[in-house]
Amino acid sequence: MLERAHCPQPVASEILNLGSADQLMQTFGQALATSFFEGHRNAIDGKFGNIATWPPVWNFARVVRNAMSHGGVINIQNPNAAPVHWNGLTYAPADNGRRILHTDLWPGDLMDLLIEMDGHVP
Repeated sequence: MLERAHCPQPVASEILNLGSADQLMQTFGQALATSFFEGHRNAIDGKFGNIATWPPVWNFARVVRNAMSHGGVINIQNPNAAPVHWNGLTYAPADNGRRILHTDLWPGDLMDLLIEMDGHVP
């Protein structure tokens, strides 16, 4: 079984430079994650209620969706927000400003996330 190891935030010189494809892939990821999340949010609210009782993958996706709206970086406004976890990754308020797109999460990861999220949609 494959397991994802926790990796520290890469320094700028270690981030893969995608050149002109970076913005294209970011836009793709943003549209994909935001559209799926917002398209099913009411159904998830109706089935699970308050976000505190959402499936962990949906809470993680909520933070990712928010990051997609902030240039691919974590932006958690509530300093008391509970950490979210998925696939060996954890994000908490202390991670504000952390770039996740093209460091922690790639388009393939977003597809895996959406597939897992879809399993909870009524």
